[in-house]
Amino acid sequence: GYSITPLSGIRIGVDYAHYNSKKKGRELQAINPSIDYLFSLSNYVSGYNPNRLLNLDFLAGFVTTITDEKATHFGGQTGFNLSCGIGSKLSIQLEPKIRMYGREFVPEGNIHGFSLLPSCTMGIGYSF
Repeated sequence: GYSITPLSGIRIGVDYAHYNSKKKGRELQAINPSIDYLFSLSNYVSGYNPNRLLNLDFLAGFVTTITDEKATHFGGQTGFNLSCGIGSKLSIQLEPKIRMYGREFVPEGNIHGFSLLPSCTMGIGYSF
C-alpha cells in the first residue's frame, strides 16, 4: 500500500480463493484483484508512531472476482487489517473482512439481494 497521510492510505491487491457453490454442485476457484482505502485507527487514537509494533487499519474498497468459469463479478469489501511488526520491513498480518456482491454470485447465500462472503486471511507483509 501507499500512505497518503499518517491516517490514510491506498493499496492494490490480488488474492486467490475457493468458493463453494451448492447451485453449481462444486467449488469455484477465483482470482480477486482489489483496490482499498485504509484508515489507520491506531494513528487516529494514539497519534503517529512509525515504530509502533501493532497497527490496526479499517479498510473499504472494490473487488473484482474472476472465476474459473470466466465469469466476472464486481463487488465491495470492508474489514480490518491488524499488523504486528517483526522487523523494520516485515510484519505478520491478520485481516477479517466481508465481501459483498450481487445475488447472482452466490444465489443460495444472499441476504436482502446481496451475496455476503466473510473471510479471514493471514500473511506476511513487506514494506519497501
